Amino acid sequence: MSAEPINLDAAQALADAATPGPWKWEKAGHGDPMLISGADDVLFAYPVHDGPLEDDVIESVDLHVQPDDAEFIAQARTLVPALVAELRELQSHESRTSDLVEETASLAKTAKRLTAESEELSNRCHAVADDNERLEADIANWKLRAEKAESTLAELMTDLGKVLTNLRAQADGIGTFDDGHEWLCHAENLVQKAYAKAVRDA
Repeated sequence: MSAEPINLDAAQALADAATPGPWKWEKAGHGDPMLISGADDVLFAYPVHDGPLEDDVIESVDLHVQPDDAEFIAQARTLVPALVAELRELQSHESRTSDLVEETASLAKTAKRLTAESEELSNRCHAVADDNERLEADIANWKLRAEKAESTLAELMTDLGKVLTNLRAQADGIGTFDDGHEWLCHAENLVQKAYAKAVRDA
């Protein structure tokens, strides 16, 4: 970019005041150079000869130009390079902008993918949390059942102790060993059935 910002309004006014273009160099009928623009003359250059014309020695040039055109010509020397620099800077900005647009599109695509992955992970986390809740409920249920079974078994062991004590007392009054043994087997069978029922209920 140029050192100083270009005054676009002033540049536009300068161009509007000058003779409309395009401009080009041509030679007048007598061979003298002349800058013209369409039917409107911009600049005439008349050579001033020193001596006979056939010597073709030009001492000086008599220049005729409109003031607005003269100002435009003078300003063009700095204005054109400044405009070129400004245009190059704009083209550079456009190139960087294009790169940024592509990078933004790539980032947007990546963000969209990450958002989808995040949603998937969130759904999986919710599923794991639901599974954990079910497992905790199952554990609590099994804990209650274990406590109930433990209590039932404790009661059963107490009852078994009482039954065995009673059986021993009754066995002492049985007359023969065979009768007592048969009675004990029957009692043991009853105890095993009661134990099995207690475990099943638990």
